[in-house]
Amino acid sequence: MSAGHFTTHLDEVIAYNGDGSYTAKRLVLYPIGATGYAHATLLMMPAGTKVLSHWHDDREAVFLGLAGRGRFLLDGVERAAVAGTAMLQTRGAVHGFKAEGEERFDFLDVALLTDRGDHADAAGCFCEVGEVVDAETAYGSARALFAGRFANPAIRFVGERTVAPGAGYGAETTPRGCEQIQLVTRGRGEVRLLGRTVELRAGSVLYAVDGLDFELRAGDEGLGLVAAVSAMGRIPVPPWFAGLRSAA
Repeated sequence: MSAGHFTTHLDEVIAYNGDGSYTAKRLVLYPIGATGYAHATLLMMPAGTKVLSHWHDDREAVFLGLAGRGRFLLDGVERAAVAGTAMLQTRGAVHGFKAEGEERFDFLDVALLTDRGDHADAAGCFCEVGEVVDAETAYGSARALFAGRFANPAIRFVGERTVAPGAGYGAETTPRGCEQIQLVTRGRGEVRLLGRTVELRAGSVLYAVDGLDFELRAGDEGLGLVAAVSAMGRIPVPPWFAGLRSAA
């Protein structure tokens, strides 16, 4: 078994064109590269461009600014967006994006597939990650974005993790029956899985499924990550995954 099935770097991922105003890279292949209800895509918008307002009847989503600056639009409400600005798009909410300034506006689109969900007032669907209360963990801390707001109970966590220098975590962060998609946003470290050690740096992606035994560890700078955890099984799980599960 190869660790390359579960790790990559955004530098290695081929970008595709969106609606003409942005390019994008999938953190995992969509819609069948992961089996669960959460998928994540990096959107990259040149300065002065926009993504026209639109809506979805099959998902809610969390959008998180990573670099540059722009604006998030939701049901007629506009908010300035920079690194750390987050927006919750409930099912059916009209949303769009603008890139401002002189640099590219990069943000993460975490699509949370669902067939249910209630519309929410746009005013309560924005936050700054730095203002979210930290939850202490054995490896550092975690900030859950819009906790308790997701319509689909299959979604277990969307948010940021901070791994202290020299600290780490492993498969215990993937609950039984779940999978997770993780993007390194800052720092350096490594992950060991399937008998191989893979370097982690900003832009590294780790896809972890129930039963995949891995050990992630931060270097001297620590690590910052964004993670989305959901139940597996929205589409059939590949038989090969069964071989990853330990006897325990």
